[in-house]
Amino acid sequence: MDGFEDQPNYQASGPTGAATAATCDAALMLIQAKWQPSADAKCPSVQPIASCELKPEQKNYTIQLNIAQYKINYWLPGKWEDAADNFSLELFQGWKHIWGHQSVVAQNGGKIDALDVSIGGSVLGKVVTIQFQSSFTNSTGIAEITYLDANTIKWKIITPPSGE
Repeated sequence: MDGFEDQPNYQASGPTGAATAATCDAALMLIQAKWQPSADAKCPSVQPIASCELKPEQKNYTIQLNIAQYKINYWLPGKWEDAADNFSLELFQGWKHIWGHQSVVAQNGGKIDALDVSIGGSVLGKVVTIQFQSSFTNSTGIAEITYLDANTIKWKIITPPSGE
């Protein structure tokens, strides 16, 4: 499915069907395929359906799609900058997942902390809890991004990465 990302946590299967899910941006699609014996099928009720020998034409299939839109009152993708602190975030969002990178310039350009992909986390209400990576250490830190309005977010480090 072009543009959709499989969600393995929603997968299930049994003798009469299977289910899965996929997401795209803020949409969730639940997909279910199941069958039941046709009226002319003779399946004993005292044995499992899987042991009933049916011809393909004796199975009546149903495919069901349910699509829901996650209600997001805001959208974080884009470039966010704090020019006074030489700090910027570039964020991308798919469903409830946020990823991107941060860039910090210090000591008049003598020290730059930037990686191609350094942020990953999930949306929960108006707060995104993310893990972030610094180019000065191998450990990760934890931060919160809070949506305040269409032009303002708040970045708060909860646990800094160890090291510099």
